[in-house]
Amino acid sequence: MHCRKTLIATAAMAMLAGGVPAASAVTPTDIAAAPAGAAFDLAIPAAKLTNVNLTIRKSTGYWYELTVNWGISYTEADIAAQTTYKTWVYIFEQDDSFDDTIASSESKAAFLKPRAQPHSITQTIFATSGAIGTEMGDEEIYAQAIFQNRTTGLYFKLNTRRVVIDD
Repeated sequence: MHCRKTLIATAAMAMLAGGVPAASAVTPTDIAAAPAGAAFDLAIPAAKLTNVNLTIRKSTGYWYELTVNWGISYTEADIAAQTTYKTWVYIFEQDDSFDDTIASSESKAAFLKPRAQPHSITQTIFATSGAIGTEMGDEEIYAQAIFQNRTTGLYFKLNTRRVVIDD
């Protein structure tokens, strides 16, 4: 029993330090049923981002409307713990070397509590063609949804596909 507790505690510390991906957890029954010498999945249960999508619409004048939709689903452990999560997006323009940050919705971040049904989030950001047009030719724009556990500080990020626009 002591070894199982040590194993699970070590996996939790490694995950918080960024060394183990978030996924499904090892339970004592998993350990008991595993054959000798088997590799264990030491990942910790965690909420996850799903279906991140970016739509871009030319608004009035030189303005663009960038709308990002994404979902957040939770594990039973998240729902039981009722940890507060913070979520927001960044909008980037892809470049050859470093991508340019166009905008962030962090000032409008949503603070959420886990629930059985996934959350569906939509945030709209307006940007000028000058902010989007960082180089000659077409611009490749993408969004990154970010989801942070406010207790542990652990971040999850998921990017959209690139959207090409003529500016």
